[in-house]
Amino acid sequence: MIKKKVSVLFILSGFLSVCAMSLQEMKEHAFLNSEKVQQIELSLLRAESLKREYYAKGFPEINLGLKYLYQPRAYNPFDFGPFPSVLEMMDPTQEGYLNDAMLAGTLDQLFSNLDLAPKQQALQWEITATQPIFAQGKITAGVRIAKLYTEMISLQHQQLLSELAEQISHSYFKALVAEENLVTQRRAVELSEEAHRLSVRRYEVGKGTLLDTLNSRYTLQRDIYSLREAEKNRRLAVQQLLTTVSFDLCPDSFLLSDSLSENYLPTTFDQAHEVMLQSNHSLQVLRKGELLQQRQTHLMRTDYFPTVFAGATAGQISQHDAFGDINLRSDAWDVKIFAGVNVPVWNGGQRRHRMAQAYTEELKIASQIKEIEDLLTLALSAAFEEYQLAIENLSAVREMKAVAEKASSVAQRAFEVGHITQLELNQNHQNVNLTRLAYTDALYRLSKAQVKIQKLTGNPQLIHN
Repeated sequence: MIKKKVSVLFILSGFLSVCAMSLQEMKEHAFLNSEKVQQIELSLLRAESLKREYYAKGFPEINLGLKYLYQPRAYNPFDFGPFPSVLEMMDPTQEGYLNDAMLAGTLDQLFSNLDLAPKQQALQWEITATQPIFAQGKITAGVRIAKLYTEMISLQHQQLLSELAEQISHSYFKALVAEENLVTQRRAVELSEEAHRLSVRRYEVGKGTLLDTLNSRYTLQRDIYSLREAEKNRRLAVQQLLTTVSFDLCPDSFLLSDSLSENYLPTTFDQAHEVMLQSNHSLQVLRKGELLQQRQTHLMRTDYFPTVFAGATAGQISQHDAFGDINLRSDAWDVKIFAGVNVPVWNGGQRRHRMAQAYTEELKIASQIKEIEDLLTLALSAAFEEYQLAIENLSAVREMKAVAEKASSVAQRAFEVGHITQLELNQNHQNVNLTRLAYTDALYRLSKAQVKIQKLTGNPQLIHN
């Protein structure tokens, strides 16, 4: 697909430096600086935190509560009005128990210092620990869902890297084509300059014609114009590549350290199709999403299970009329230990409807997987057609290129001895130029088809050469 080539970096007078990068270096730079990659990496961190959150649901929950109460006015249910004094109760003129002196003394002792009126202020604090014993199976189901979600985000991360690698590879190949075309046009200008020089010399010694000189001059001007177009195309292609990988460099100071080469995939369509069904990133994400939906359905099914819990509460309370009268005694603790179970009985059929929605979503994802498999099979078939056609074109163009170069060499010698005209020499040079351009285009189409197949089959070499 591509091959390495040695690049020499020149530093001119300490002002201009030329940077050369390979395709893999461009990919790595893009992976580090892509906003989309950074966003999905943050999603991966969130998924890891979600998994740890579900693990934490199995630990005890401890809460500390503090409450202050102020009552400017309160009803007292124990206010029976003023009690009769001891002397009144001992009055012999009164009837009944009021004459009982012993009873009067007892009541006086009991109620003389007893204040049943509610206090205006109260301060209460308590600490509560609750431990889930059986949380409807939601903790185990939640942990499994979090793990599947993390795996799905990881697959989406690989999918994004694959898409970005494909985009960068295409831009890099286009830049290589533009660079090879620029080299071809420079060679064409050199040949045209040499042909024009020979044409002028032949005309000066009387062996050529003015028409040959004019034709060679026209051909030279045409090739110079084509060279300028090639320089512009190379600059634009490199600029597009630098923009794709978020590189702020001048196209004229950037070199490509790789080059296009004739490499072939060691696989057939049937082999690639089998690998695609197992390793394609889009299919892997959908299948992981199908498992995730099945786990979520199971999580909804746990709504029918009971919840078992246990815990303890400890706290203190102080009732007072003034803030300075707060008294939380060390021996005045209120301690409670509890255990319980909550059994869901009926909630209007909400659980049943949620289960129906979950089953429908499972069927929907299964249908999407089948649809994507069919579309990917068509895409792989088209990619292999392009790949085979590129191989055939490359083989034909390679032979044409060899023939055109040999014919051009023969024509050059024939023109020097006057056996052919300037137009015939120009035609041979033009054939060489066209076959070189066609050869570069065939290499590009071959490399492009290979990258497409690698992406469809989930080949990790597309991300890491």
